[in-house]
Amino acid sequence: TGSFYLRACETTCSGCALVSGVVAWKNSHIGITTVDQSASVKVESALVSDNHIGISLNFQRGSFDLLIRALYRNVTIFGSTAASVCSQSSVCRAYSEKDQTASTCGSLANSTTLKSVTTSEDGSTFQQVETQATNFRRIGVFTHMVNNLVKLCETSAKVKVCRPPHTPIKPCGLPWEAREGTQGSRYSEGHFDGVTFGHFNGSDCGSTAAAVVLHPHAVHAPVPQFFKSVRWLSSALPSGRLNLELNVQADDDGTQHAFFVDVDGSLLGTGRSSGSVVSPLSPELSMEGCVSRPGHFACDQQKLRYLAWDAVGSPKHRQIGPFKAERLSDKRATWSVGPQDSICQMDKARNNERGWAVVPSSEYNLTLFASPPKHHRWRFFDDDGDDAIRLAMFLTQPFRPDIYIDGAKGGDDLEKVEDISGPSLPSLADPHGTWAFDPQGRRFYLTMRGGVFNGVLATEGGGDIFMRLLMVVQMRMRLKIKASDFDGPKLVQNVAALLGIPARRIKIVAVQSRRQVAGNGRRLQDAEETAVTSHIVEDAPPVSPALLSETGADTDLLSDTQTNFSSDSMTELQGLAVVLQEKADSGDLATAIGAEVVLEEMSVSDPGIPAVTTSTKTATATTTSPPTGSDRSNSSQASGTTPVPTPAPRPMPTEDYIELLFAEADFYAVDRDAFKTELVAAFQIDDALKAKLFVLLFPGSIYAQILGDSDALTALRETDLTAIRVMGFAAQVTHGGGEEGLPKMIIMAGAIVGALCGGMMTGFFICWTKRRVARKGLMNAVDPSEVEA
Repeated sequence: TGSFYLRACETTCSGCALVSGVVAWKNSHIGITTVDQSASVKVESALVSDNHIGISLNFQRGSFDLLIRALYRNVTIFGSTAASVCSQSSVCRAYSEKDQTASTCGSLANSTTLKSVTTSEDGSTFQQVETQATNFRRIGVFTHMVNNLVKLCETSAKVKVCRPPHTPIKPCGLPWEAREGTQGSRYSEGHFDGVTFGHFNGSDCGSTAAAVVLHPHAVHAPVPQFFKSVRWLSSALPSGRLNLELNVQADDDGTQHAFFVDVDGSLLGTGRSSGSVVSPLSPELSMEGCVSRPGHFACDQQKLRYLAWDAVGSPKHRQIGPFKAERLSDKRATWSVGPQDSICQMDKARNNERGWAVVPSSEYNLTLFASPPKHHRWRFFDDDGDDAIRLAMFLTQPFRPDIYIDGAKGGDDLEKVEDISGPSLPSLADPHGTWAFDPQGRRFYLTMRGGVFNGVLATEGGGDIFMRLLMVVQMRMRLKIKASDFDGPKLVQNVAALLGIPARRIKIVAVQSRRQVAGNGRRLQDAEETAVTSHIVEDAPPVSPALLSETGADTDLLSDTQTNFSSDSMTELQGLAVVLQEKADSGDLATAIGAEVVLEEMSVSDPGIPAVTTSTKTATATTTSPPTGSDRSNSSQASGTTPVPTPAPRPMPTEDYIELLFAEADFYAVDRDAFKTELVAAFQIDDALKAKLFVLLFPGSIYAQILGDSDALTALRETDLTAIRVMGFAAQVTHGGGEEGLPKMIIMAGAIVGALCGGMMTGFFICWTKRRVARKGLMNAVDPSEVEA
């Protein structure tokens, strides 16, 4: 190694360390490097040439940091000049766990696996191919990486004697550029300004060379790299410029959502600003017009920025699973699986974080294949105020979103309610934080914009959106009144008085003429009936400041009632639903509203199970005016003497899951819906579990997951699931949720999964992401919104 820079600050700091005037030449490993760096780094007026790796910057920061930057300005980076001949300087020498004398080449550029996607001539078949990487002789820059654990003894409180200060705590932390721990900063950037590249050839003395290479261990989340005023010498051949496919596991978020930004057109040489470079391992991220080049896709008409989602305060052991984002403009979908566990020192990844590279001025459908957590945080890292995205997130239950922007409660003016003018959903032109909830489609819509918020750039944390999901009673009433005569505030006041609750707890979310409803939302002439959908919201306490904090205050100190859904609130809402039904039956509801009313539908949020809906097609249909006759006149309820019925409280259900892998199935030859139908019959899955069953099809395997209350899954767990066949395929692997008491069969299944995936696996999702096809499998994933309860 040429120059090795220790930490600029003993602890995390906001400063920037300057490396200036350095010449690094013919180093067998790295020319300029830093490990466990706590400050941003600026490399300026430097020359690196003929090194195995020219520059590799590695940082250590806390989990909620957004400010680390790697800056390269006025730097000249050469690969193999005339001073490097094939008979000499062709093999690197780098320290590794097994070679602590650096007698061999143990760098990451010499021990990884390339993954590529091949397509048939007609475009109908996709296949992912794994090959051992050709050894790299020259790399100009490894993009930087941020870890959460320290690697060197100088920064470890556990090491009492530290000589020299850059001694690794454990040999498994080598080589220097390898990651330690799991994800550090939630967001970071690299900036190249006025950098000159030369003497890079894709084929270099039988090995490979590239000027800029995506770090193979930056697997947790993408680290955007911005380039401007780049100069390519004629000796920097197109085959040796950019490489975004050197990665040991191509389905991690760091690779799938990686992108370089061509600020002024100099990186790609097209002269078009704001273009992007994406990995050929993630073709679904690219758009029409992208061009395949060696090691990357050049997308000079595609702008990309990073969107992050966090489940705030959610239990660390909860399995969020994969999170799907579908771009509506071309129906291409990408996945986020979150950070990865440590590979040296023991450290578990933060499972409740997901993120995607997104195209500004686009709309996305987001699908979480699990019941949603109570608290969410959204960040759109884009400083351009003209950029916006609109998100639509499917929710399995009716909820009332409670929105905060930069810690302050979002005003009612940001909510869009469907009214007699027709559906009103957020658009790309709306202000930051504009939202709506579609009660029928069960989708939450949110518009996010880039820019500066309260003096803080979006890339530094400005515009943070926090969402709390509040449980509700969702009711849809049909009123004998013209939509144009409907008085919303009066209805809210009268219903609140009838139920004895504050009016602030009742929210109207949709108002439609009856014919508009019958016309599937088309704007038709007014009628004498109006459909009104409203929410009775749980009486929730204020959000804890620890949850709202952008710095991510320690939520482990909060009680379960502060971070999770409240069973007491759910019980109270169930009681209100019973009272409301009785008031509708007795005619009191019609009297309070001042119009004939039919209570068409009513459902109560229950985060643990699918919603149960009451319809007018059943015997529980409600009529408006009180019926005549002795039965009604003699009822005690008519006299108002019956106490409010309160359902017996029950604990919140504990959601669990079972995973099944049918390893020898060909998804091209299997109909997904038919497979689901036979699976339901073979495993005797009841309706409640069926509503949360989803199936994913991949080449050579079919994956199924059954979500539900842990008690409801007990009978399935006690069954020998491997003995049951579906469409002739056996469930070779099963996996059950929970931290304790897993059957031996499930523990053994983990070893089988590891064998199928070619390595030790700590979770099944890591396995199936390694097996999936780049695009075909994604398009066959079931969206829970399509599942019939």
